[in-house]
Amino acid sequence: YSVLLCRELWKDDRREPVGIHNWLALPELLHAGSLIIDDIQDGSNVRRGHPAVHLEYGVPLGINAGNLAYFLGETVAQEADAPDDVKLKIYACYFEAVRAGHIGQALDLAGPGQLVHDAVESGDPDALLEHLSLVYKLKTAVPSQSAARIGGLLAEAPEDWIRGLERYFLEIGIAFQMVDDALDMEGFEDNRKVRGGDLLESKWTWPAALALSRLGIEDRRKLAAGIESPSQAVVEELLAMIAGTGAIADTKTRAHAMSNTAWKAVRPQLRDSHAVVRLRALSRYLLERRR
Repeated sequence: YSVLLCRELWKDDRREPVGIHNWLALPELLHAGSLIIDDIQDGSNVRRGHPAVHLEYGVPLGINAGNLAYFLGETVAQEADAPDDVKLKIYACYFEAVRAGHIGQALDLAGPGQLVHDAVESGDPDALLEHLSLVYKLKTAVPSQSAARIGGLLAEAPEDWIRGLERYFLEIGIAFQMVDDALDMEGFEDNRKVRGGDLLESKWTWPAALALSRLGIEDRRKLAAGIESPSQAVVEELLAMIAGTGAIADTKTRAHAMSNTAWKAVRPQLRDSHAVVRLRALSRYLLERRR
């Protein structure tokens, strides 16, 4: 959808061009493959309200399918209709997103380490929050940004215009992940994910890190110990503790503020059109969703 929308923002043409579906497969394949691999590495059991792929088909086949998805993108792009120089730029953009996602996943799997200890003991989570922002940028925002660039390239838009749109999608990508963190603690509609699933996987997320600045030292240590060695009973207690600080609600407020600031920056470069209205609606939907 972002590829189509960003193309339309410049072209001001809502008709789908011939062969566009090949290009639309690029972000879908990247996203699907990364979710399959991510669930295996994180030990997640539920995806979109159903058992994760590796539980349905086994870990070996899940790994193979996830990795294959990354490389299928090149095949569908070869069959698409575009000048060779545009294809080359899209290839570079696509594989930059693949690399960024893998580096972000490596940081995520390694965890924040000493940053947690420092934040717990000092009550200052700024360095921990910066680490989380970097992970969100690499794993979520850069792939989102790549969709904007692909749409701009297909529209033959000027480079400066594309870069402005990329900056907007980068901020929206980070804000999206922050809201996802909050929803993980509030609970998703239709039980599409396990409530508190990140804590059960011993993962630090934005609301948990933000809560450290609002808790006393003993509660900070209790929170850290619970995330390090979680159980369902412990997680329920931690969720109540974090919610009591207002950190979940404030995470969503911060995400909306980021979106609004990014919109004010990008809006002047966009012509009035139906696509502009849909772009703004998209960003609001992403941040106000319940699933």
